[in-house]
Amino acid sequence: MKNLLLFSVIVAMITGCADSDSGSDCSKEVELLKKELELTKRELALREKSDGSASGSETPAEKRKKNIPSADEVTPSKKKVSAEETSASSGQKDPAWVVSQIFKAAKSGSFGVLSGLCDPHGHGDAETKALCNIRTAPANVRQDFVTQFKYGQVVGKPVIRGNEASVTMMTGPKGRTPKTMKLVNRDGKWYLSSY
Repeated sequence: MKNLLLFSVIVAMITGCADSDSGSDCSKEVELLKKELELTKRELALREKSDGSASGSETPAEKRKKNIPSADEVTPSKKKVSAEETSASSGQKDPAWVVSQIFKAAKSGSFGVLSGLCDPHGHGDAETKALCNIRTAPANVRQDFVTQFKYGQVVGKPVIRGNEASVTMMTGPKGRTPKTMKLVNRDGKWYLSSY
């Protein structure tokens, strides 16, 4: 993968150098990129060699496939979100649990699970959608979120009417402001709807 990227960059540089008036600068960059490509090839060869000593039955192509990280492995936070989403899907059978995830995220600073708590059909008010997207919000907005919800808690039991539920909660800087979160059930899972 890295080789392909470096090769693409080299081709682009060579193409760009052909159009450029300053060939000397381009040729230096091309040489540097070629050296980097060669180092990458050596690194891969060493990896294959060390993997080869463990088991001789795999082909070099199979070994290379093992060394290519999946999309989840490339970004650790993405992998973490996947684990949180797996946990979320099992807990989403209880509206109170869904609301409690807001407080848990505010306390831990781990906002990834919230993105899976909004209505998958796209319905919901602006405040609820903002809660679900807090992970990508500016730092000052995330800090406001933490201030409003870190001392929050669910009060009482959810009131469920068909595919809709209401959960009373306490929010605010001291966790003393009563609010009601409304949720909607989609295919057996509860999602935030309005706040």
